[in-house]
Amino acid sequence: YYAGLTHLQSPRREDAERAINLFKDALAADSKFAPAYYQQGVALERLGRRRAALSHYSFAVLADPTYAEPTLALGRGLAADGKKAEAQRHLGRYYDLIDEPADAVREFREMERADPKNVQATLLMGLVLIRTGQSDRAVEITEAAGAASGRRAAPGAPGGPEDQPR
Repeated sequence: YYAGLTHLQSPRREDAERAINLFKDALAADSKFAPAYYQQGVALERLGRRRAALSHYSFAVLADPTYAEPTLALGRGLAADGKKAEAQRHLGRYYDLIDEPADAVREFREMERADPKNVQATLLMGLVLIRTGQSDRAVEITEAAGAASGRRAAPGAPGGPEDQPR
């Protein structure tokens, strides 16, 4: 892995290719080693292979959901590919990971604007608000999103079908 990082410092194409092979070796030893997926994505992107890079950034995020760098790279790559709502989900998550809740909420609001029917952005904003001690605001926006989407609470949850008048 560290030899791959060293090769990745070189601007030469063949060094980026060598780095990819070294990161593959690291992943053969530990298939959940998120930094190797991320660095392999960096090398692939340097070689102009964005789709493959995005795949590796995604693997890094799956291997370690708390690893901020691949989350940022994935968000930026998706934005460059024109996948706005998906990009903002990852960018919002990145800002949440680095403890920038205002920026996270801003990205989730943009995600909401890009795809108004998808309540995921509101739920993600709610999680950030809860984490930052704004539970009342989280409940408020979550309930408003549920009402706007026409979705009802799940059975067993407050406001679910068993709480409805018969």
